[in-house]
Amino acid sequence: MVCAVRGISSDRLSILRVIGLFGSAFCISACAFFLDFDDLQSNADDAGIGTGGASGASGTGGSSGGDAGGTGGSSGACGNCDDGDSCTDDTCDETVSPPACKRTPKVGVVDDGFSATLPSDTVHRVTLVAGTNAFYLAAFATDGGVNRGALYEVGLQGTTLQQRFDVSTIGSIQGREIRSTAGLVADTSAGLQIHAFIAFASADSSVGSDVYHVIISGGDFSVLGAEMLASTYDASNQRRYPVAAQVATGDVRGAWINADNTISAGALGKPLVTFGDATHRASQLTALTSPTQFAVLYTGPDGVFTQLEGGTPNPVTECELRVGAFMSAASAWSQIPGLWFAVWTKVGTGFLSTEYKGVVCGAAQCNTTAGCEGDQRTDLLRNPVSVMAKRTGDPPGVVYQASAAPFLAPNAGNTGADAVLLLVLSRIDFGATPLQTPAQATDLGTVELARMPAQTDALRGPDWPAVALLNDRVTVAWIEPGAGGRDDLEVRRLRMCLPQ
Repeated sequence: MVCAVRGISSDRLSILRVIGLFGSAFCISACAFFLDFDDLQSNADDAGIGTGGASGASGTGGSSGGDAGGTGGSSGACGNCDDGDSCTDDTCDETVSPPACKRTPKVGVVDDGFSATLPSDTVHRVTLVAGTNAFYLAAFATDGGVNRGALYEVGLQGTTLQQRFDVSTIGSIQGREIRSTAGLVADTSAGLQIHAFIAFASADSSVGSDVYHVIISGGDFSVLGAEMLASTYDASNQRRYPVAAQVATGDVRGAWINADNTISAGALGKPLVTFGDATHRASQLTALTSPTQFAVLYTGPDGVFTQLEGGTPNPVTECELRVGAFMSAASAWSQIPGLWFAVWTKVGTGFLSTEYKGVVCGAAQCNTTAGCEGDQRTDLLRNPVSVMAKRTGDPPGVVYQASAAPFLAPNAGNTGADAVLLLVLSRIDFGATPLQTPAQATDLGTVELARMPAQTDALRGPDWPAVALLNDRVTVAWIEPGAGGRDDLEVRRLRMCLPQ
């Protein structure tokens, strides 16, 4: 499937393939997040962005590593034809003389030989980021009434999930209860440094929890720096965490929701900045950047807002106007400075809805796609995440997108609901000069990662995913109900088999 990314009209641009739901075509999306592209292009031109630079979390570099081996192979006339490449089907062609091994390239997403399950009493949230040659995963869980947090490494080869860092070992924080997972940024500008923004219990519980910025060496995983940024973090929702992003200038910033529902942002050695205010209260939060400044998108009782550092809250036009509460917010950097795609999920009586917007952050403010042309909502989709990354050696303007999408669907007998998690891979070509011509999106494949009957307690199932891309590898982590009422943290690495 190839779709031209233009201003939305009667046809619906989507982020997942069309799937059957309630006996009809339920379009969740195959060209993720690209809504009102003409409007985005105009906003980008006005903001003076679209070429050069970098922002957001790193997604480039690395090598393809090993893989799970080819499909097929044979013995007898050809001997063993398996070439060890999971992106080929290997067979023996006995129609030729002498018989010869035949290798047919695959296109799509294939298993890469790695999966892991980490059970806990409760898994609250997981985050994931790509480094230079591995993925790094932060998990926040509770076992036996004790909160714990750890950083794990998923290599590009092999089948081992390695714990690399335990937050309880940080000298200045030893003995403090962890209150969130970590917002992660992998800074690859000079070696690898992993920035983690984490909340811990404060000595003064009447104020809030402490937010720390911890910098971890990607070599020996030692602590390069750890500083408390504020004691105002609202730890009442364990699904939330301090979010983070890297501005094109190299600055890494974290942002979090305070006990008074305002937002603070800061970093080690940097002064705090306030977003939101007493009028525009925050309930969910995600990070954005302009080419030179940090920014946020947040939801709350008064709606959805974007705000650039030093600016004022800018209201976003919502397409889902029913009264409800926001479950989550997330964002994906397009790899074009200042151009982001944001998503949030809202739930209320009789509905569950997820909404997408393109966001352009320039020098003055962050503008989103205007209006609700094409109805930028998808019902029964919840808490999706997406990441976009470049691959070494690809033409300028070409990026790859991985989207992990949990949703609800009727079960086979139409007697109840299944909770499903899909992974969707796409190739996006913005052109040699981004935003000057319509982008082209090519569907690379869809994988159903998990499906189970939705449990009656809040329709639980595979949910709260995290995803990261590194060259032709993609790693996905998510939370799902496990045995005995416990939770399982599931981690899986896959490979993109790209057209030759």
